[in-house]
Amino acid sequence: NDWSNVIFTDESNFEILNRKDRIYIRRFRNDLKRFERSQPQVHKCGGVGIWSYPTCHGLGPIVFYDGSLNSDKYTDILDQHLPTAHEKFLPQSP
Repeated sequence: NDWSNVIFTDESNFEILNRKDRIYIRRFRNDLKRFERSQPQVHKCGGVGIWSYPTCHGLGPIVFYDGSLNSDKYTDILDQHLPTAHEKFLPQSP
């Protein structure tokens, strides 16, 4: 079990606005100020994703991506960044 030969990868998404913590307010139809005190809904807030790799030798670059990380985008990131990680962090074979 030599962890110095292992490269882990991880990704995470961050929303610009946290849409999961909504507050609902009920207003009656005859409340004249019901629209005055309300705020418009924000749709399609978007977010940002980050990907990187930690090793026992150090941390790789942080890669930013838009939207969700599907298999094609993930494969592109791996193809672009893992060869550099292998050269930089893993020992050369004899």
